[in-house]
Amino acid sequence: MIEGEWNDGKETGVIKEYYEDGTLKAQKSFNNGKLDESSVKTFPKDNSEITNNDTPKDKSENNNDSNTEDNKEDALKPFDGNGFHKLYKSGRLDREGEFKDSRLINGKRYYYDDNGKLEKINVYRSGRVVDIIYK
Repeated sequence: MIEGEWNDGKETGVIKEYYEDGTLKAQKSFNNGKLDESSVKTFPKDNSEITNNDTPKDKSENNNDSNTEDNKEDALKPFDGNGFHKLYKSGRLDREGEFKDSRLINGKRYYYDDNGKLEKINVYRSGRVVDIIYK
């Protein structure tokens, strides 16, 4: 899960990432989508702090040749703005797919009403909305 603010698809301010158990995994500062490298702090599950992207390899990583498995593994890595990721906002899936420079290039963006019910999904290809699916 990821918590933070995005303006026009770009991170702004502090972005926090969490492990599935809710403990803090990483904290990074952004200004208009640009990562402040000196602000990066990562927290292994043992709660010791690591800074400056010296993150140890996740024990769950493997060398499976399957593209699907690679995407699943990428989705578990801290959001660095590139590659396959799933982003959550307020506990709901917000965006998933391939990102480049923190922008969704190929994937889906989910929109919910005030009650948390899915309203629509925008489908992205090459950085543009190519389809809108209404629920």
